Amino acid sequence: MQTEQNGQLKRTMKTRHLIMLSLGGVIGTGLFFNTGYIISTTGAAGTLLAYLIGALVVWLVMQCLGELSVAMPETGAFHVYAARYLGPATGYTVAWLYWLTWTVALGSSFTAAGFCMQYWFPQVPVWAWCVVFCAVIFGLNVISTRFFAEGEFWFSLVKVITIIAFIILGGAAIFGFIPMQDGSPAPGLSNITAEGWFPHGGLPILMTMVAVNFAFSGTELIGIAAGETEDPHRVIPVAIRTTIARLIIFFIGTVFVLAALIPMQQAGVEKSPFVLVFEKVGIPYAADIFNFVILTAILSAANSGLYASGRMLWSLSNEKTLPRCFARVNKKRRAADGALRVDARRRAGALFKRGGPGHGVCRTLGNFRVCGGGGVDQHLRLALRLSSSSPAVRPAALGVAVPRAVVSAGAGAGLYSVRGGLYRPGV
Repeated sequence: MQTEQNGQLKRTMKTRHLIMLSLGGVIGTGLFFNTGYIISTTGAAGTLLAYLIGALVVWLVMQCLGELSVAMPETGAFHVYAARYLGPATGYTVAWLYWLTWTVALGSSFTAAGFCMQYWFPQVPVWAWCVVFCAVIFGLNVISTRFFAEGEFWFSLVKVITIIAFIILGGAAIFGFIPMQDGSPAPGLSNITAEGWFPHGGLPILMTMVAVNFAFSGTELIGIAAGETEDPHRVIPVAIRTTIARLIIFFIGTVFVLAALIPMQQAGVEKSPFVLVFEKVGIPYAADIFNFVILTAILSAANSGLYASGRMLWSLSNEKTLPRCFARVNKKRRAADGALRVDARRRAGALFKRGGPGHGVCRTLGNFRVCGGGGVDQHLRLALRLSSSSPAVRPAALGVAVPRAVVSAGAGAGLYSVRGGLYRPGV
């Protein structure tokens, strides 16, 4: 194995890879499964408001991460920046919390993928599908970064096409351009206004912000991939602007369609609201189609998660906080598979420990990282602006106001997540 000069990996990712990598990390089970619950808890207007607030926070965080990634395009992203500007202990903590988040999530994801396959093949045990998908995802990551990026591009494309089709067909059904399958009249905005704007008050909106923030998590993958991106000074700003615009359209459009077509009382039932909408507009095999989309979403998240956590271990080793064996690269300047092997073994262990008493605690810590990490990025951006001598990078007029606001919001939501995760029965 040979190490590239300055310890960096070969830059092979293009703009389309970064955009789909970020979209693939965000569009997943958080959107497909949690949206119905949020609508039933906060109402249509409350859900739209919660997602708009979440989109604003994501936009602020991504602006910060984008500026940092352009100034310092390194694999490992925010953990490297945190260690440089806030101290090694902060960077070390951020890195391990991020790794823990994906480790717990991936163990659950492979199990969920096994259950998806049992819908079509009930005679095959879940663990067998877990082994198959572990091997597939490990193969996508270990061959090359370009191979991983292409695989993630096509995984994400399936989800993006599904969301676009869902919004178009649902919008046509809302306003009567497509007849409802049961012969009922087009609902228009009646389901949105039927229960009032905020039927349960404002508190449920705050309570669901953890789920909303978690649904938006994954955009930070752009920063992690910055160290392997061609021409990051040009590509990263384009990827961030494009990703944020598409996410807002996809999420707000999806929530609007769901809220308009499904009454609030039916949105939180066990059957997926997406399946209900497809059935209402007369799409045949709606359950099979959605099961395939969910399977794709899970594998896409697994693919991105193994990449992100593997690169985090590589970066920790490159910073000399882990054994150097994890930071080796091969002759083509691709990451050696040492970190990926450790990650794969850890995820295999998570498969069989899922549901144990420690699983809820680990998942709660992961949610805390998602909610609080944005505030760290805000402070890092401020530190970069204050320390930079470049005339293009100046201290913001708002000073510490925005970073403190994001830190407070993230800490509050994270603490609520910790309280709920540790003390709520069944989590």
